[in-house]
Amino acid sequence: VLNKTTATQDIPNVSYPSLADKDDEKNTHPTHAIIRRDILEAFTTVAPKFKEDEGGVPIRSKRKLTRQQRYVGFVGFRCRYCKDKPINKQANLAAIFPESISGIYRANIRFQSKHIEACPYIPKQLKDKLNHLKTTYKNSNRGKKTYWTKSALQKGFCDWQSPAGRNGIIYCPEPELK
Repeated sequence: VLNKTTATQDIPNVSYPSLADKDDEKNTHPTHAIIRRDILEAFTTVAPKFKEDEGGVPIRSKRKLTRQQRYVGFVGFRCRYCKDKPINKQANLAAIFPESISGIYRANIRFQSKHIEACPYIPKQLKDKLNHLKTTYKNSNRGKKTYWTKSALQKGFCDWQSPAGRNGIIYCPEPELK
């Protein structure tokens, strides 16, 4: 299904699980639990294309296009609030593509520091709540990186290397036996 506003195609008929889990509250920082539940969503793209504005000028930056081409077929995580907005209207790091399951935690930290405050589409109430929790729990444990890895594996995400030698994450849930 072509998403005309972002000029990427989502893999049709694939439903990815949320990163959120019932155990998030006791294993992650409160802000991470909210981001996992309310902001990040998993997705996979097929080859992106340049989209031109009405004047025929490409609206996709070459850097973003090259980055997305590099991760075609891999699972990424994106902001659910700006995913349908034109690329040139999205804040930096609207989508992250960790190179491994163990990299999801670090990618979330980058996403949190670069995207959340800058994204004009994330509701102000949600940003306010995140900022409040960040200051309230300033000296508390940020959570266990291993929890992020274990949780992703349990949800069916796994590491994979493409034939071109690129590392990334794919979705490979266990088949249900009947």
